[in-house]
Amino acid sequence: MCSGYANANRMTDNLRNEYVRLHNFRRGLLAKGEIPQKGDIYMPKAANMWKMSYDCGLEQGAIEYASQCPTAGSGQSSRP
Repeated sequence: MCSGYANANRMTDNLRNEYVRLHNFRRGLLAKGEIPQKGDIYMPKAANMWKMSYDCGLEQGAIEYASQCPTAGSGQSSRP
């Protein structure tokens, strides 16, 4: 999946796929209005919620940014 990226060995493709599967499962519950908000009240159904897919470039950018170990907040323009 992410074999062409420098830090691809930090996580397995099986783990990446499982994260996406679980994330989309929860998003699906939300999209169908099956997530409780409070008591017997449920979150509203989504009108147009698409499934997420994995982005290896985003992973690479996050790893590079995190490896700098910033101790303060960053400006919007410095984020990948």
